[in-house]
Amino acid sequence: MSLNDNQIRTLPSAIGALTALQTLQLDRNRLKTLPRDVGRLVSLRELSLFGNAAVRQLPDAFADLKHLKRLDLQCTAVEAAALPESLQRLQHQSGDSLEVLLTHTDDSESDAPPTKEDYQAWFLSQLQGHEPNPKRPK
Repeated sequence: MSLNDNQIRTLPSAIGALTALQTLQLDRNRLKTLPRDVGRLVSLRELSLFGNAAVRQLPDAFADLKHLKRLDLQCTAVEAAALPESLQRLQHQSGDSLEVLLTHTDDSESDAPPTKEDYQAWFLSQLQGHEPNPKRPK
């Protein structure tokens, strides 16, 4: 399910009722947190939060996402040290590896989504093989 570019600020706890959902794309919204109920998405294989600059942490309920194979946290405020222990345990328990894409934004205080120029700079840095470090205007 793709809910990209919708200015979503919060997800309802009812999201957890979608237990057969395999892909959830929430790119470039205005999310700050995820409800604990995301852990009830037991069939989820891919979750993308790309460009939700104000997201700082993930709920411990991620330990229940046993089928999760790809987690995109690029252009969020989540730092590797802030990943929940449950997510680290999930990486060790699953037979397949979990791909976590992680790039910290410089300015996580603003809830404004990154601009088109931010994404262009990030994309160019990927093409050039540099560590992406998008800067967002204040």
